[in-house]
Amino acid sequence: MLYYANMAIDTIQNAKNTFLDTFVKEESIKTPMKEFVQAQREFTKDVVKSISAISKVYTDYDYISAFKSK
Repeated sequence: MLYYANMAIDTIQNAKNTFLDTFVKEESIKTPMKEFVQAQREFTKDVVKSISAISKVYTDYDYISAFKSK
């Protein structure tokens, strides 16, 4: 799941960078915008990684054994 999520994130962020390269010609404007796109990429990947780790904990937990021990 993480692989496909990262692939989707990269696809979207690369499209944003391509848009900026195509339509924004002024470097003083384009550079901070590209830095922002990179920050979005890193933040989103961190969020997806955290959600993946949390969901793994919940799916790997043995609920049946936990109820039997009570």
